[in-house]
Amino acid sequence: MKQWGLMNQQTKTRASQPRFTFAVLAAVAAVTCAKAEDQALPGATGAGGSNSGGLTGNSAVGTGVQNTTTISTASAATAASASAATTSSGTSTGTSGGGTQGGEAGAPADTGSTGTGDSDGTGTGGVGGDGTGTGGTSTTGVPSDVIENAEVVLLYKIDGAQASTASIFMHLYLRNQSDDDFPLNAAEVRYWLDSDGRNYTMASHYQGPGIGKVTLSKGSEGDDEYVAVTFGATATLAGNTTDLNRNEFQLKLDAAGGNFDQSNDYSFAPTLTSATEHDRVTVYLADELIWGCEPSGTCAGDDPGAGGAAGAAGAEG
Repeated sequence: MKQWGLMNQQTKTRASQPRFTFAVLAAVAAVTCAKAEDQALPGATGAGGSNSGGLTGNSAVGTGVQNTTTISTASAATAASASAATTSSGTSTGTSGGGTQGGEAGAPADTGSTGTGDSDGTGTGGVGGDGTGTGGTSTTGVPSDVIENAEVVLLYKIDGAQASTASIFMHLYLRNQSDDDFPLNAAEVRYWLDSDGRNYTMASHYQGPGIGKVTLSKGSEGDDEYVAVTFGATATLAGNTTDLNRNEFQLKLDAAGGNFDQSNDYSFAPTLTSATEHDRVTVYLADELIWGCEPSGTCAGDDPGAGGAAGAAGAEG
């Protein structure tokens, strides 16, 4: 009986050993899980932010907490498997800290501006015009075609043919041979002379109704002197005028002392004792010579590159 009782006690002891071993393993697993639960693993690195400014954005480290698995009671095999899962299957909840950049952190996104390049000096030429158009306008406001088509003639009559005189007196007339009115307000008549250094006064004692009030002034071009006659601000000369008396104006120059010597005056014509066309008294419209020839040799209607230059050379020669 004692022997049977001893055998029975040993059997109970051996049967209880596996239970003890299992309990120890379970306790170790629980401690391991508790440590893993207390230590949060860092989140995975987040993706870099978008960049519309042309620079590389910085990726930010995620700030999430590692997911864990809590074990309360399980078999040793289950506990070991759960611990492995805790290490390998956790997912980051962190997000990228990199935002949209415009070249600097926090700056607004760049939206590229349209580039403006320098010209390389080449290009497609524009289409040329057809070369037609209306005439321009001079600085005095007279259309160029009016100047080109003007048909005014000056007539001259001397009153006192002697060369040496204290007074120079003449009758001047303008005849408009065009159908159109002539803009007298933009015209100027020049009588060329050599005053020999003398002082003199100027006067106009008569102007026909077709002329109106005149203004007299002295001028010069180089060594050539002249007396200029200009007209009223609204004066016009009717077309196709035949009444010379209507378009007459007189000019009188009085020396301040001594006599003039008219023999060297460019415009003096002692033989013209009746109204006669005289091209040495010049007429201008809007500063353009339209009648006569100047002392330089330039004449109305000259080709500036030919006749005028040749005339000037001849006068100087």
